[in-house]
Formats: sequence, structure tokens, C-alpha cells
Amino acid sequence: MTPDALAAADRLNDLFGRTYEEYRRTVLATLPAILLVRSTPGGGHYALHHRGTVRVAEPVPAAFRLLKSIAHGPTLLGVLARPDGAPGEGARRRAELRDACVAARSSLDAVPLTPTARAAATIALVGTVEAIDQAHEGPLSAELRNACETMIREAGAIQAHACRDLLHGWLGDLPAADRDVLHAIVGTGWGVREHGTHFELLCHVLGRELLNVRLFAAMGEHDDERLLRRLGMILCNRRTSGAVLGDPARMDVELIGDAVAGALCPMRRSA
Repeated sequence: MTPDALAAADRLNDLFGRTYEEYRRTVLATLPAILLVRSTPGGGHYALHHRGTVRVAEPVPAAFRLLKSIAHGPTLLGVLARPDGAPGEGARRRAELRDACVAARSSLDAVPLTPTARAAATIALVGTVEAIDQAHEGPLSAELRNACETMIREAGAIQAHACRDLLHGWLGDLPAADRDVLHAIVGTGWGVREHGTHFELLCHVLGRELLNVRLFAAMGEHDDERLLRRLGMILCNRRTSGAVLGDPARMDVELIGDAVAGALCPMRRSA
């Protein structure tokens, strides 16, 4: 291929990119209400864009972050117990872990917790320190494992109720006409089998029937601007794909990726 041919192709591609970006902004501007949700260490960041105004909240109480962090104590102990856990640094990491658990135990009473959560957190911190002092090797004790499971359940309940209540309040403040066309996108963490906590929260509050209609997930996105851009791209792709390819969902996947799979697998190509 000649340089002139490549330059012509690049010109066409540049024109497409600039036009599509303008199209994305135009499409987003037509939406009266957009909800952006992403994970944070504190339990979640929520932003509601509604006709030129933005409401932002991080509604989850500090108890969530405390329990999640404390559960990392036994988890790290389990990592360090493996032969490949921290080659050459195991002793130093265990000393750091012990100091962190002691400090967390001394401040545990400063955060409101249910009796069940407090008992599990205490077991996790004390048990981790004892395991380090006794130079314990191998799997975690059943008591430590159970404490971690309890903290996971308690932290999940704290997060679920706080985020659900915020969403109910915000949705209740919207005019019915805007609420009925609300679009939402959730930046999820990486996972093999699930979309993450905030995805499940929004499915519960907004209705699972909105999934991939007005509710979308964006794996690995943790920035509001990137979430907003991803939502715009999804909606633009839907409209473009319907007009050009006859199927609004055709561009929900990476088109060249599908073509590559078809080239390498004839059965997939013919499906």
C-alpha cells in the first residue's frame, strides 16, 4: 500500500473519530437524567446528573471500610503462609501485619458496629496477631475463616442499605417523566462471575429488566468522566449499529474481535 493510500485512509478515520465524538456529546445532552456509580475504598461514589445539576454522595458509613480493611488481616496472613506469598520478605511483612492489627484493635471501639461485627473483627485481629506470634504456618483456622465470612456479610449489609436508601431518595426527587428515562452506568471491579456490589444494587433498585437497556456496566472504570464517555459510546454504537448493520446490539461487542474469532473458527463464522 502506498503512503498516499494510507494517508487517505487515515484522513477518513480521523473524520470518523471527530464526528463520532461530537455525536457522543450530542446524544448525552439529550438525556435528562444520568446516574454514574463507581466503587471507592469507602464503599461507593454516586453522581446524579439531572438537567444541568449534579448531586454527588458517598453514602456508606465508615464501619464498612473498617470491616473490609480488618478482613484483609487474615487474608494477608493466608498469603504470607504460602511458599510464593512473599519470597525473602515474609518476616518483615508479618511484623508489619502484626503492628497494623494491634493498631486497628486499639481503635476498634471508636467506630459504631453491631455486636456481631465487633465480635468478628476482634477475633480477626486478635487471631492474626496470635498466629504471627506463634509462627503459625499453613491454612487459616476455622475461627479466622468464619470471622472473615461474618465481616463480609456485615459489610455488605451496611453498604447495601446505605446505597439503596440514597438511590430511593434521589429517584423520589426526580420528576416521573425523567425517572422513567434515567440512564445509569456502573464502574465495576474485575470479577470472573459477577458484576460487583453496585451493579447488583442498581439492578435491585432500578429493575433487572433495564439491564443493557438503560442500565449498563463498565468493567474496570473508576472515573466519572470515563463512565460518562462509556455510556455515550454505548448509546451511539446502538444507534449507529441499528442504522448501518440492521442490529442495534451488533456493536455491543468488538466487531473485529468477532471477525478474528470467525476466521480462526469456521463453526463460529457460520453461526
